[in-house]
Amino acid sequence: MAKVSFKDMFGDVSDMAEDLPIMQEDIEIVEEGKKWICQGEHVIIVLVLDCSATMGIQDSKTGEPRIELLRRFAQKCVNTDQISDVDKEKVDFCVITYDSKVRILKDFAPLTAISDDFSSLEATGQAAAYSALTVAVNAARKRRNAMMNEGVACLKPVILMVTDGLPAGDDDMKEGCKKLLARYVDKDENGNTRMHLIICGMHNFYMEEMDTLCKDKQLISVNELEDAFKKLLLPLYIAIPCSNLDFRFF
Repeated sequence: MAKVSFKDMFGDVSDMAEDLPIMQEDIEIVEEGKKWICQGEHVIIVLVLDCSATMGIQDSKTGEPRIELLRRFAQKCVNTDQISDVDKEKVDFCVITYDSKVRILKDFAPLTAISDDFSSLEATGQAAAYSALTVAVNAARKRRNAMMNEGVACLKPVILMVTDGLPAGDDDMKEGCKKLLARYVDKDENGNTRMHLIICGMHNFYMEEMDTLCKDKQLISVNELEDAFKKLLLPLYIAIPCSNLDFRFF
């Protein structure tokens, strides 16, 4: 497991929103990434998973701990037989988890190269949700820039966050995260956006806090995470616009 600073990982961030607080803690990289392996239109997807202590609570519908549902959902996202290996190679996938710390559990790699082992996910600690979103936006931004610099066609990145609620504290990081999302997720004066943020809320999630995060994210409540896979990720894998997302090239 490697640890890197925010600056070492993302380099110069001076073009971001003014006065954006930058994470001071090291970012743990559990599984190193790999370069894309094919040409064609790529889809960048960052899966952000809440592993804080409340995810250990039993789900009101299934009676299972929420973290167990999350493990199965993540495994389904990676180990799907509903798209071809050719299409999987065009999906650049990254998994970020957070409790009190942010971890890049699986750095960017083609979907075919990512392990489907999520047994290490445990529900513990507080929720560093805003730090996780900050890392996710910058990771997607860095990957997209690298691909485009080499002439690889890249659709607008999608960040899919699965959580049972956002924390009310951590005000500095929260405000900094909002500025970052305003720059990259909210639509500009021409109605364009640089990436998409979808927040998938589990049962009884705290909608009010999420609703203030940024203007143009999408909030989706699902009874089962399987619904989220079928309605969100599966169409994204084959670059079919869903939920009115605009996938035009940059």
